[in-house]
Amino acid sequence: MITIRFFEEEDAKLFDEYLKEQDMDKLNFGWKLDGNDIEIQFEDIMEPMRYFRKFALKYGRLPKTVIF
Repeated sequence: MITIRFFEEEDAKLFDEYLKEQDMDKLNFGWKLDGNDIEIQFEDIMEPMRYFRKFALKYGRLPKTVIF
C-alpha cells in the first residue's frame, strides 16, 4: 500500500474523480480518498503510477505530492 498526499485537497478530489471515470474492470488496484491523502492498495506498483501519469497528461500539470 502507498499513500499519495496532495498539497492541495482539490487535486486529491480531482484525482479521485479521474479514477472513478476509468473502467473499473481494468483497474488492478483499490483506493480511498481521505482529505489530502489517497491510499492505494495494489499488487503492481506500476499500475497506479500509470494512472497518475495519465492524470497529469490530461490536466497538463503534475500536482505537488508526496508519496509514501
